[in-house]
Amino acid sequence: MEWLRNVVLFTAAIGFAQWITPGGTYEKYIKFIVSLLTLAVILSPLMKGEDMAVISAVSTEGFFREESWQQETDQIEGIQQLQIREILAERISQEAEILLQNDFPGITGRDIEVYIQQESLKAETSVPCLITVRTEETQRKEEIQQLLQSGLRLPRSCIRVEKKEVADE
Repeated sequence: MEWLRNVVLFTAAIGFAQWITPGGTYEKYIKFIVSLLTLAVILSPLMKGEDMAVISAVSTEGFFREESWQQETDQIEGIQQLQIREILAERISQEAEILLQNDFPGITGRDIEVYIQQESLKAETSVPCLITVRTEETQRKEEIQQLLQSGLRLPRSCIRVEKKEVADE
């Protein structure tokens, strides 16, 4: 609203100034200057605030600063990779819990820990993740590993079964 008020006041002031000034040889120059000033007032919101960040990102030669652009891109990619690993780990944990709930009802989601290696998202690695299941049923370790290996289609080296430690009461 302030911008609109400024445009109206400026246009009124210029109109009044043109009305009281005599015409003549300089009239077309005055109109040209007034039109440039009016254009500047109308476009002034583009020159304020956040839009200046876009203008300042351009160097004096007119090219984007490659280093800052690359740093921002790398930072965004890093955040995205972290989010993807977290979502993937959560989904694998949920899937493992669903697979184990019928045959091993004592194992819950809190007993399953999934770690996704950072490099596994960019390239094929031999062990893309590590699933650790903590249970009191260590005698059935082979069954748990076999069930998770076939259900999640992961190599056996990705699945580790450990004895659950009972908290002291």
